[in-house]
Amino acid sequence: MTLSQTQFAQRSTNLDNRAEAALNRCLKLTGEAETLLAHSRNKTDRNNAHFVLELISDASDKAVECKLKAGSLDNRADNADSQLAVCDRWLKLANDSLNQAQLVLDEVVDIWGNKLPTGGLWDK
Repeated sequence: MTLSQTQFAQRSTNLDNRAEAALNRCLKLTGEAETLLAHSRNKTDRNNAHFVLELISDASDKAVECKLKAGSLDNRADNADSQLAVCDRWLKLANDSLNQAQLVLDEVVDIWGNKLPTGGLWDK
């Protein structure tokens, strides 16, 4: 199944916009992680900051690749549909990485994805 020119243009523009939003989010989270790293007083905070920076770097690489691909796709190519699907999947993975990074920065989960205790005496 091939997409019409209009559908292809819409999907390509959508991917480009999503990649741009992911890159902006990468910049924001990088600032937060670098602030955490600069002000960390214990090894756990430094490890969390380095872990988050790795997640952000991975997500940023995927978003840049998608942005470049989305801008250079041609609807007449035989594999245009599959290339759009690959970009879509990469952006989903990038956003999953950014969500994990945000949760670690917010101290909701640790770097392994385990929920951190909150409430009661844990907040004191």
